[in-house]
Amino acid sequence: MKNNIGLMKHCYSKLGVNYLYASKGEVATEQKINMWAKMYPSYYTHTRLKKAMKMKGSLATDCSGLISWYTGIMRGSQGYYDTAVKRGSIKDIPERVGVAVWRKGHIGVYVGFGLVVEAKGIDYGVVVTKLKDGNWTHWLQLKDIAYFDYEPEYKINKNSKRTDVAFLQTTLNTKGYNLNVDGIYGTKTAQAVLDFWNKYGWSIKGQTGYSVGKDTIKALEK
Repeated sequence: MKNNIGLMKHCYSKLGVNYLYASKGEVATEQKINMWAKMYPSYYTHTRLKKAMKMKGSLATDCSGLISWYTGIMRGSQGYYDTAVKRGSIKDIPERVGVAVWRKGHIGVYVGFGLVVEAKGIDYGVVVTKLKDGNWTHWLQLKDIAYFDYEPEYKINKNSKRTDVAFLQTTLNTKGYNLNVDGIYGTKTAQAVLDFWNKYGWSIKGQTGYSVGKDTIKALEK
């Protein structure tokens, strides 16, 4: 069975993929787009169909497809809700990567540090968003995912796990930085950290930006 850490990494690897309703992580051909438009005419309005046709030849997914792409088990957002092993109010979401976040008609994946990866819509594609901004109502522990404990380090440096560095890079990107989320703590990431500290009003004298602690993470989450 696939696991929550793998789901988190999968979601990060799909950032920037196009959104097309009914697609499940596949190349969008004209034939498929026309088929989806015929199946879901209320969604594929004239305007959306024109946008969809511009995505021909590219990978695409919808919100539930982002998860199904990883598990190989096809479910819609309601299907994931109905089959969840555990579910609860979003206000009580556990700090566990890979739990799904859900509201009626939509689903995303919690990746830690107050962030969600979701296939947000045809105008956005697969993006990182803040948990607090999503109007989510429930968290779900998915039937198709085995869950293991994974605690992101609250001290991140050049020797940290790549997943932890990716958390840092993604969180910095929510503040307007344009970092490649590759899990490598390079010069661009370090410079972004220094810039953030400076904008936040912290002293950076003698600092290199190659290590952050709990205070920086908490400041980035605000």
